[in-house]
Amino acid sequence: MYSPLLYIHSWLRWVLLALLVVSVVRGLRGGAFTAADARVRTFTVASADTQMLLGILLYVVGPMTPRSAAAFGAYMKISALRFFTVEHPFVMVVALGVLHVFSSRSRKADTDALRHRRWAIGAGIALALILAGIPWPGLPYARALFRLP
Repeated sequence: MYSPLLYIHSWLRWVLLALLVVSVVRGLRGGAFTAADARVRTFTVASADTQMLLGILLYVVGPMTPRSAAAFGAYMKISALRFFTVEHPFVMVVALGVLHVFSSRSRKADTDALRHRRWAIGAGIALALILAGIPWPGLPYARALFRLP
């Protein structure tokens, strides 16, 4: 069960990153907030929610999850294990929270310009957080950019 979840989680990140870039670009473009803009916002948040669900499942069934307090303490001393146990999940939860807050604030905005601005800011912050929380090649805890079965 772990490997298929990991592949889906790995590939879906590219969908989420692309949607976030599109969201920022559309938000900075401004103009009327169209049904297409609303769909992009909805798909972006839904993709982030799906990523979080997959991440939680990976955390629960994964081999790098500490199963005791002693193991958790030992994990904190190893940068790669600490990254996947604490740092990555924390940053992603914050990014998801930012997306939800700014999505809601965007929906409640009085004008199209404010709708675009709020969503672009939220998507931009989330994009920056997610980019910071990805285990990029070259880092001590790096993972492949594209996982292949």
